[in-house]
Amino acid sequence: MHDQQETIREILYRISLLPENARADALTKLVIISRLRRLETIIKEEAQEMSLVFNVMENDVLRPLFQKAQTESKQEGKAEMLLRQMQRRFGAVPESVQKRVVSADSKELDTWSDRIFDADSAQAVLQ
Repeated sequence: MHDQQETIREILYRISLLPENARADALTKLVIISRLRRLETIIKEEAQEMSLVFNVMENDVLRPLFQKAQTESKQEGKAEMLLRQMQRRFGAVPESVQKRVVSADSKELDTWSDRIFDADSAQAVLQ
């Protein structure tokens, strides 16, 4: 374990000396390899200790993954907020309504969020 940590520390040090774009690319490759070798935890700890940072949005591999996760997180937040508003306004929200809200896309969630002000039931919000 100690040898792995030293090796990773040396690799991260060398990566830190690279120009920013090359550093991002090298870190991406290191993360991929670390997952194959089950060394993610060591990589994460050492990178944090070294304060090694790079701009995810400049990396062609990580940018789409980050953007997808960001979009999904935003949708989950919208769904959670709509369900909280429904529960506050109408009381218990039927499971069928909950399932539709959780599986809805962002545009539907926006439409339903506007409807909550005029609807007389949770089901009416979704119509």
